[in-house]
Amino acid sequence: MKLDSSYIKQFLFYSLFGVFILILLPYFIGVQFKNFVSMTYLFFVITSYIFHLIFEKVNNNKSGGFIMLYLATTMGKMLFYVTCLILYVFVIERVNAKEFIVYFFVFYMYFYVFEFRFMAKSNRDNLK
Repeated sequence: MKLDSSYIKQFLFYSLFGVFILILLPYFIGVQFKNFVSMTYLFFVITSYIFHLIFEKVNNNKSGGFIMLYLATTMGKMLFYVTCLILYVFVIERVNAKEFIVYFFVFYMYFYVFEFRFMAKSNRDNLK
């Protein structure tokens, strides 16, 4: 399976931009991040890439139904993330649960915006 090189370039740029923000933000707000912040960000980088690979593989095998496939993939990813969030908060990290949930949601939205923008642009380009 050949992955779209424009996705890889944009995803790397977006991910590295997020790392850059995470490195510089503590200097501007004067607060050090907890250890779980960088691991949560890495989790989202890896899972976003894996889910995109899965989406591309399934999308290449289907002739139509881009919107339904995108919605099903997004729903599956959201359920996976909610399951991971619940397991982490209730099993591993109860002390910093509120902070973790906030960072988790921010990273989820950060990568969701990227994915949505990329998919919308890809779908628009495919329709032309």
